[in-house]
Amino acid sequence: MGVSPLHFHDTSMADSQGNNITHITQDGLIYVVIRDVAVINLTVDKANVYPGELVNVTVIVENKGNLTESFTVILKYNSHFIANITIQDLPPQAEKPISYIWNTTGFPPSYNESISAYAVPVPYERNINDNMFTDGIINI
Repeated sequence: MGVSPLHFHDTSMADSQGNNITHITQDGLIYVVIRDVAVINLTVDKANVYPGELVNVTVIVENKGNLTESFTVILKYNSHFIANITIQDLPPQAEKPISYIWNTTGFPPSYNESISAYAVPVPYERNINDNMFTDGIINI
């Protein structure tokens, strides 16, 4: 976490018409925080399954920020929802593997579809380019 002291002196403030505003200054600190969660890998243990088979999905998430974070990861098969996975209290700069057993019962048979994991952005997260990870092809 970035911390920087603020020392104010010789300051001036003006309203929208340019009139001076009387004020008192006070020194302080500013804290800079980085909030950034990411999905950095996703694998499945089978590429070809029959409806009703179980598939082990492994997702690796990372907290690239400097605050402990809790967030949700959404798993999907093509556009079909599989599960929400809650990540609790992931420390800064830490990675965590998550395993999920996916029961393919009820999912439409399809060829050449992908599995994806999406880390829902945390408040004030600026870099969301790394929140989605898509695995290779799976066939039901």
